[in-house]
Amino acid sequence: MRPPAGILTVMENMLTESALTTTLQEAAATLTLTMVRAARVPLLSVHAAPMAATYGIWVNEPLYMAARWIVYIGSTSNMRRRVTEHRQTYRDCQGIEPENVLISVLPSSTHALAQWAESSLLEHVRPAINLVLPGSGCKGRGRVREAGNPTPFRVLHPRVASVADPVAQEHLRRQVIAHLSKTAAPDWCMDQLRRPD
Repeated sequence: MRPPAGILTVMENMLTESALTTTLQEAAATLTLTMVRAARVPLLSVHAAPMAATYGIWVNEPLYMAARWIVYIGSTSNMRRRVTEHRQTYRDCQGIEPENVLISVLPSSTHALAQWAESSLLEHVRPAINLVLPGSGCKGRGRVREAGNPTPFRVLHPRVASVADPVAQEHLRRQVIAHLSKTAAPDWCMDQLRRPD
């Protein structure tokens, strides 16, 4: 006996939605592995084209696992401009040497696709600077300047000419360490990286 048409439609929609969800999850996992395996280039020497892209930042400092895990994910419609903005951010902060900042870039055909990739990577990678220390990226600085308060990133890594707040810095350091201990290099990702291509 065939189910009533209404129930059949609901079942078909559920199956289609389930298949789509599975496909998107697989695509996000593949994207994460692609970003983790991508070449890491020093931010100060990278030559980027004015293209849409999703990118990851790695920091070769002890607090950030000595560049063993992505600490920032972003997307842009113009990678050349974004690289210039990030160079300025890291040249003007305490506690991170600009030459210790590495970047991985995944070019995209459209900005919308780059934004989807960023969203997927944020969910899977859960990078510490995005989630624990917002305000390092180019989008956050303007809002904070208007509000007059430093972002968590600027509390932990104040501008070169600024005075640091050691108590607030220690609090944020502990948050970064706790976050990385829970989220950095998930087991499934590490298992995939150990497998031959």
